[in-house]
Amino acid sequence: MLILAYHRVNPEVRDGLSVSPEMLRLQLTSLLERGWVNVVLEQAVASGRLETPDKSFAVTFDDGYQDNYLHGASILESLGVRATVYLISDMIDSPDPFPWLSPNSGPVDAEDLHMTSAQILDAMEKGLFVYGSHTRTHPFLSTLEEKEAIAEIRDSKAELEERLGVEITTFCYPAGDFNDETVEYVREAGYRAAVVTPNRHIPQTMFTLHRVGVYSHVTPRLFWAKVNPLYMQAQHFKAFWWARRRRVAKRRLSRSDQHT
Repeated sequence: MLILAYHRVNPEVRDGLSVSPEMLRLQLTSLLERGWVNVVLEQAVASGRLETPDKSFAVTFDDGYQDNYLHGASILESLGVRATVYLISDMIDSPDPFPWLSPNSGPVDAEDLHMTSAQILDAMEKGLFVYGSHTRTHPFLSTLEEKEAIAEIRDSKAELEERLGVEITTFCYPAGDFNDETVEYVREAGYRAAVVTPNRHIPQTMFTLHRVGVYSHVTPRLFWAKVNPLYMQAQHFKAFWWARRRRVAKRRLSRSDQHT
């Protein structure tokens, strides 16, 4: 199954995590026109196993930026596509921007804030967004003490379920950071599945479902390279990541040489 991982959708392409509305529409339309079928991740894992038709894709958004609602929801609605948004429960309705946004990146407006309760419920009632947990505060889970990590994972689920009146069944690791203990905490908290966008060799299980990251630098050509089944399968092998590290190191060395 192809699981796309987005973060932000805004016309200015404000940072590396953003895609423009036009690019989002182009990417999703190209999949649909080639016979891909949109499925909701929560439905695909409802049985405790990943069950999907051939050439199926799910759309996910991390962090719950308001621009998902302001710019992304209308595109999904026009295409008949549904998505999972991973919410940070303590930041809902917060007037403060996400803590990792640079203070030098310019003035903060609604697009830089977390979605509000009203927006979350509106998109849910329209059938556009389904919600998963992205913890309470977006910490690096592997660095926390056991009780803190469990609270981030368990309490965010409970808080979202109380707020939304629906079961929260999927989880997303903040910054892709986890260890074996973290995965077990997620399982024990009652989630059916969890997702990660690999930046290293990660064996795939129901609690480490692989996604394809889509960012500002992803051109249409690169998008199709990334969603190619052969590319996705290659990520399951350690040799792929060894080769990738060598390529990155070579590029860095080349750039360094150019500046000396």
